[in-house]
Amino acid sequence: MTGHPEILDAAVHGRPDSEWGEVIIATVVARDRIAVDPDELRAFCAARLARFKVPKVFEFAEQLPRTESGKLLRGKLR
Repeated sequence: MTGHPEILDAAVHGRPDSEWGEVIIATVVARDRIAVDPDELRAFCAARLARFKVPKVFEFAEQLPRTESGKLLRGKLR
């Protein structure tokens, strides 16, 4: 997803779901805080990923939680 011209950074993680057990969530940081249409992101991912890997939900953040060394803090995404 970071290959999209309007996405600066992204992280994909699971979230518990009562129907499916878990759904895929993408937390994205838009370049220059430009609003990106979630349907456009979904189509971008669908053209590059297997259907079951395409995120169901897109959340937007100003930045992703990372350690000082740059490692993603996945626990803070949930």
